[in-house]
Amino acid sequence: MTTVTMIDRHRAAELLVVGPRLVCSGLAAELGDSMHSVRHVVDLSEAARSFVDHGRPDVVLVVIAPQSDSIAALARLLDSAAGVPVIAVLVEPATRPVTLAILETGVAGFQMLGEGPEAIAAAVTAVRRGQAALHPSVTRWLLDSWNGHSPLHSTLTAREFEVLQLVVKGLQNKQIAHRLTITERTVKCHLSRVYQSIGVRSRTEAALWLAHHDGLHASTYPSAS
Repeated sequence: MTTVTMIDRHRAAELLVVGPRLVCSGLAAELGDSMHSVRHVVDLSEAARSFVDHGRPDVVLVVIAPQSDSIAALARLLDSAAGVPVIAVLVEPATRPVTLAILETGVAGFQMLGEGPEAIAAAVTAVRRGQAALHPSVTRWLLDSWNGHSPLHSTLTAREFEVLQLVVKGLQNKQIAHRLTITERTVKCHLSRVYQSIGVRSRTEAALWLAHHDGLHASTYPSAS
């Protein structure tokens, strides 16, 4: 494991970089020189153990190839990450179906390794603020696919919109259920309808969708606190 330290203007962010040493060592060093405390593990199974041995990081960066076994391993990591935002960093471009499969795992961000450390550092900053951090090419075709959907105020109920807001803030289903005094099953039912209604398939897409339609809801729904 390699550890590199960098300072954020508020607090050093603890990053866990997961992926092949040859690919990730340079990325970890460049991010460390920039703003964060970075540790590196080689594979996804090590990442879960790292949570136990070294504590939960602020953000996990997973460098993967767009292959089904990598996506399945990524999904398992998300299950054990317990709310820690995960950014998928692809070593090569992916098809749209593969990209959607990656987004459906629940990642908070989707970036390309070839874009360089500056873009990845910006994605880290975004997800720490609770924002989606998608590669521009992914953002463009997602937005294009939503052009025909109904305005927000005619699509969702007030409770569904409240659940959507809390999802975008990064809360997990159990936390949303506690906040709204409803069951996790009810939360899942609301989310299923929200995703179907607005045409998304993951929390990350929902965050981007809400940001894109932000001006439509201000006078219709109160903000979730």
